[in-house]
Amino acid sequence: MANCAIYIKGSDSITYFLRDCIQSGRDFRGSNGSVTGIKEHLFSTKWTDDIAEPIISDGRQIGWNKLISDLSEALLYQSHVVSTPDDVNTVTRQLIASKYSLSDENKLMRLKLSGDDTGWKEYQAFVDSLVKQGREFKSKHCKED
Repeated sequence: MANCAIYIKGSDSITYFLRDCIQSGRDFRGSNGSVTGIKEHLFSTKWTDDIAEPIISDGRQIGWNKLISDLSEALLYQSHVVSTPDDVNTVTRQLIASKYSLSDENKLMRLKLSGDDTGWKEYQAFVDSLVKQGREFKSKHCKED
C-alpha cells in the first residue's frame, strides 16, 4: 500500500505523512493517523513507496525528513518547487524565456518562415530538450486525475 506526503502547495514543506494511506475525497487515512478536509488549492499530495521519518527536537516533532529520494525528487523540478503538472509547464516556459526572450523567439520564427534557418536548430533543440524533461518528470511524479 502506498504512502502519502501532503505538503503546502508551492513549497517543499511536508505537513502530513501518512503510511499505508487510503484517500476518500478530501480525507486521508493511514496506519499512523488521518487527516480530513484537505483543500486542493492549499495542499498537494505525493504518493510514494518511500517512508518519511519525523524529525524530533526537544521531544517534539518539528517536521519530516525530506532526504528520501522519491520525495525530494518529486517536489523539485529544475531547482524549482512544483506541486502540479501546470507548475512544471510554468518552469519550462521560464527556462525557455531565460535564454530566448519573446522577441528572440518571434525573430527566429519569422526567419524560419522566410527560409532562413539561422539559429533555428539550436533554439528547437533547446526547447525540445526542456519539453522532453518536463514530460518525463510529469509522467514519473504527477498523479493523473
